[in-house]
Amino acid sequence: MHCFQANLRTTSSFSRKWALGLLLGTSVVASPAVYAQQLDTDDGTILEDEIEPPYVPPPAPSCEAGRIAPGEVIGAAGTGKEGCSESQPVAIGFRTNLGRDLERLQALVARNAALRIGWPAEFEMSRSVEDTRQIVLLDMLNPPTNNAAAAEDISYFAHNYDVASVQEPMQYGVTIGDLEAPDFPGNLDRAIRRIIRARAVAAFAQAPQVPEYTLCAETDERECPISGSSILTDLRKNDRVSFGVRNEGKKAQYLYLLLIDPDLELQLLLASDAPVEPGVLFEGQQKPVVIRPGRNRFITIHSDQPINSALFNFDPAKLNPANCRTRAEETLCALLSGQEIRIPRTADARDTSWGMTLEAVVISERSIVRVGGGSYARAGYAPWQVQIYSNQTYSKEKLEADAKLLGDGKWLKQQLPYQRYHRCGGSLIAPNIVLTAAHCVAKPPLDGENVLKMREILVGTQNLTVGGARYRIAAAVVHSGYKSGGQKDDIALLRIEPKGAAAPQRPVDLPADVPGFQRAATGGTIKVLGWGFTEVVKRGERHEQTQAGPQFAQARLRIADMAVFDTNMCRKIPGYTDIDKKICAVTPERRTQSGNTFSCRGDSGGPVVQEVNGRVVQVGLVSGGVGCGAEENGQQNPSLFVDLVQFTAWIKAAEARVRALSGTVIYLP
Repeated sequence: MHCFQANLRTTSSFSRKWALGLLLGTSVVASPAVYAQQLDTDDGTILEDEIEPPYVPPPAPSCEAGRIAPGEVIGAAGTGKEGCSESQPVAIGFRTNLGRDLERLQALVARNAALRIGWPAEFEMSRSVEDTRQIVLLDMLNPPTNNAAAAEDISYFAHNYDVASVQEPMQYGVTIGDLEAPDFPGNLDRAIRRIIRARAVAAFAQAPQVPEYTLCAETDERECPISGSSILTDLRKNDRVSFGVRNEGKKAQYLYLLLIDPDLELQLLLASDAPVEPGVLFEGQQKPVVIRPGRNRFITIHSDQPINSALFNFDPAKLNPANCRTRAEETLCALLSGQEIRIPRTADARDTSWGMTLEAVVISERSIVRVGGGSYARAGYAPWQVQIYSNQTYSKEKLEADAKLLGDGKWLKQQLPYQRYHRCGGSLIAPNIVLTAAHCVAKPPLDGENVLKMREILVGTQNLTVGGARYRIAAAVVHSGYKSGGQKDDIALLRIEPKGAAAPQRPVDLPADVPGFQRAATGGTIKVLGWGFTEVVKRGERHEQTQAGPQFAQARLRIADMAVFDTNMCRKIPGYTDIDKKICAVTPERRTQSGNTFSCRGDSGGPVVQEVNGRVVQVGLVSGGVGCGAEENGQQNPSLFVDLVQFTAWIKAAEARVRALSGTVIYLP
């Protein structure tokens, strides 16, 4: 294997180099109060005074990694390519969507010794599309696949940064966080450490002229071949993949497989506890990996001696040099430290006792957001729509524990704050009175008065990242027919109080408010609104992790047309026998957009409306269903909505009771 060994002679010499390594700055630049203002528009767009001509990025530099010549030093000699040199600070550019925060961020970058402002930029600072309060670093050197790939096949296989087919920069990157958060400078430092670590590992790892180790990807439908090359070229969108590494060399060695994901987080996927014999495929004990949108780099390490696996599972700022004992571990510690430490390469000899190889790069594009098949609700359409969110924050330990579950977890670390804490929808039916589903506010651990402490309400915005006012729940009335886990009588009313400044309130009309109202007949059109999941979920499939990959709540309110489905036919579908006082709804036959429409997790409790003579009337609320919009035996599994026409008397009685309550929850028949 053609890989040069680091010439770090002793642990003490490494420690001295460590001490001289780059210290990332954490100073906060003083800024005027204007920087604390948010972009306060309902649809999440930039304020009018910040609109500038469309952004046209400069041409991306060609930064494919050539073989590093013997004697070169990572962190000392440049590549000669502006914006690509390993010896230079990370080049940062800025997007015009930063608006009034542009100068503040430029000043913060200028004070950080690991960064420089320049073009072409390796990373560009930008506001997140999903949450305009979040600042991200967009990766400008890792572009997407070319247009020749089939629409349904988003995988791209390359050795050693083959980017010949690149046409435009990939808009994926590293999330830093909310600029107004006190830990923003520290988050920036950690992001830069990850960037430096990924750059150093990629520069050190080389694609061999003669492959000695074969990377294999195995899915539920395809197994690794008995011998031969990898099947990474055939990965499909968001496949759940188990990996194996086959020793194609002539001697037994310890094998390790690393993944640097699109967020530049490093994961150890495989680690052999004994030497792997020639010709053997090492798969180990691992959970399937979901190929996430962006660039995923797979790196193998082989060694005659075992390598301390703890080196690969750490915050780069907390690496302990005491764990770096062998020559291989010393080099890895330097590479993984997130500091620009010099690593000389032996000029006259190659150490074959260990090596590191960039095996493959799989690039997957972000799936297009399609409630499923719907579209964004136009600004101001639903002033009565409210969000129910959790105020029980996740600890760092909880986030780390969930991350270790991979596809079996909720992907909490990948979610933005509004996605982690979003729970349900609801609607204002009168000033300070919210209508929602009982399972959103009375299902354990929310049973009893716990809901008053654990849930709050966002009122006055259709975008969960911008605007709105926070309210506490002062009292609740739940239908006494509701039982946890059941579908019956899934309805509740809340009385809310503002925690600070109140939001303007415009309640929605109910059927009782419209003289002569008639609900849409079978086949008639109704509309469902929500911030919930948008991908089809099959019967028995986890909502958070579908075949389409992990999915999260939406930032902007979505709306979708649905057709009322015949109740008798609905009852014949398995799982739909107990649907009294419910509306079944499916995708309309004459749809205006491709794809199924349905409600899903995160839409629960939200309004289902019917437009009558120019008035919007709430006729239902999202309750449940089997999966989300999947088809079985030629029939879509319907969405289930509480039929408000049949709860008119209960709503009137519950409103009178909840207005008289404070600090309590009661059940009303």
